Amino acid sequence: DVIPNWSFKSPAVMMQQGVVFVALMPRLIGQKSTPLALDLDVTSGPLPWVSYGALENQPYGHSYFRRAPKAGLHPLAGFVEYEYSIVAALQPEKLGYRRVVRRLWAQRGHADLLASPDLQRNVVRPELELFEDWRQEAWLRYAIAVYHGFECGDRECGTLASNRNVTGDWNNTQPDAWFNSWFQTLRTAYGWYLYGQHVNDGEIQRKAESVLNLALTSPRHEGAFSTIYLLNDKRWVREDGWAGFEDAYHAFCMSWTGYWMLRWANDLVPNRASEVLAFVRPYGDFLISKQLPSGAIPSWYDGNLVPRPEFRDFNAETGGSALFLAQLSRQTGETKYLDAAARAMAFVTREVVPRQRWFDFETFKSCARKSFDFYDRWTAQYPRNNLSTIQAAMAYLALFRLTSDANYLEQGRRVLDYLLLTQQVWNNPAFSPKLLGGFTTQNTDAEWSDARQCYAAVLLWEYYEATGNQEYLERAVAAARSTFAVAPWENWAHTGFRDEPGAMTGFHWGTGSAMASVEMMSSRLGDAFIDLPRQAGVGFNACSISDVVVNGASISFHIDRVSRLKNVRIHFSGADPSTTYSISWNGRNRQQIGGAILAREGFVIQQ
Repeated sequence: DVIPNWSFKSPAVMMQQGVVFVALMPRLIGQKSTPLALDLDVTSGPLPWVSYGALENQPYGHSYFRRAPKAGLHPLAGFVEYEYSIVAALQPEKLGYRRVVRRLWAQRGHADLLASPDLQRNVVRPELELFEDWRQEAWLRYAIAVYHGFECGDRECGTLASNRNVTGDWNNTQPDAWFNSWFQTLRTAYGWYLYGQHVNDGEIQRKAESVLNLALTSPRHEGAFSTIYLLNDKRWVREDGWAGFEDAYHAFCMSWTGYWMLRWANDLVPNRASEVLAFVRPYGDFLISKQLPSGAIPSWYDGNLVPRPEFRDFNAETGGSALFLAQLSRQTGETKYLDAAARAMAFVTREVVPRQRWFDFETFKSCARKSFDFYDRWTAQYPRNNLSTIQAAMAYLALFRLTSDANYLEQGRRVLDYLLLTQQVWNNPAFSPKLLGGFTTQNTDAEWSDARQCYAAVLLWEYYEATGNQEYLERAVAAARSTFAVAPWENWAHTGFRDEPGAMTGFHWGTGSAMASVEMMSSRLGDAFIDLPRQAGVGFNACSISDVVVNGASISFHIDRVSRLKNVRIHFSGADPSTTYSISWNGRNRQQIGGAILAREGFVIQQ
């Protein structure tokens, strides 16, 4: 097999032994027709072999590429042109990939993000439409179209339906509610509620909270609970039999749901905290009772709560349960949950990270299916998926916030940087949408801009807050915008090479989940954001910030924006409340504003 230019998201072939690190990195240039490919073979002899160049290849399976059987030299009109760089350096053991991650963004992603408004051609692309327009589409049209409300006891329950296939008949789907690691209805409803707060719409808030009401009615068995509800049948289903095991309890889904229940209680409806805790605390105790001496937490359980052998002794989904347990400890103050979360992440640090064995359900049970013991001897790699990577990075950050132990933050940054190898750092000319900032799924599937980038966007923003790393901030913005470039589809080029949209998966794996991330980030980022101590900034809502200079109380910067963005609210961090600042932009404007107002309300540029 080979890695074709269709799959160049963050392309590099990397090898490291001890502190010796080497990488072969294609230069990302506009090549549509030449069949370029990377290759790696660690079985080629006494030394591994890497290559890059023109190579006829073809797709097979879902979704792999190999040398074309009858490929050979053939006449070409003009030139075959490509460029590459070789990185050879002494790097900390097993961490050389971080050098590549930094280089990829500095060489390509940063510049492409700054150029994103595309003002020279007066082109407004979908990801640069105003957030207000996307709010109209997501919250006032799409959400209303898929919302179903119904009585459940003395309350109203509701869902934003996905109409997925649970019964096995795609031609006869029915309204449903999914509370799982992909289609997390509680998270989308969380974003809908934030929008309702912003516009002071009590009806939207009521409907969004009805989703929480439904989740809290899930039947429980010693803490474990079901995660899918079918409205027509009025029944709960424990697990999706297509990407999991039918009628099994799945900890990865239950933990993600429990985490968002706790976020609702902490952030939006604190008056319901006791009710939420009464539901999730038994689940936290269930996880502790099932945790193995190694720290691992089994993933799937049968109807008698006996762990299935798959993902029992080893899985990276343990990080998702650690995230839930850390959040539960935060809201209860009980150290037993914190201790269990720490043991779980110690397992991830010890057993998952060294060989990057990011095993979660999607790695084996989704589109690119393979056996649970799959290993690629040609490249000495395990299959790995980034849903577990995202939640593990979240768990490390949660433990850092709870304990102030800097080791958790550093370990989380290492995992986050590895995750970023699945982020797209350019707009591949082979595809019509602008795909900068989106995320692919794993190392054995091929789609571009899969909707999980909505999770990664908020994660990157939170790591920026914790570290001040400007690259994380820029990548967060690129990820948050990226879903809109392919909306309402789940992803692009699912087969890996056709310039076409992927499946229409539903509100929670596309427009709705992307807007939920925007709502979570907008309160801090505004339309644009400037970090005064670091003299750095970024445009968020259809604009771009560059050339930030802070000299005492003087602030200057350049801003580009699409013409429809009349007023730009810029938020600032690090403003001194006792200082009066002089702000200028684009070399011709100047205005005075007090630091207290700047820190509290930001600054508005009017057109």
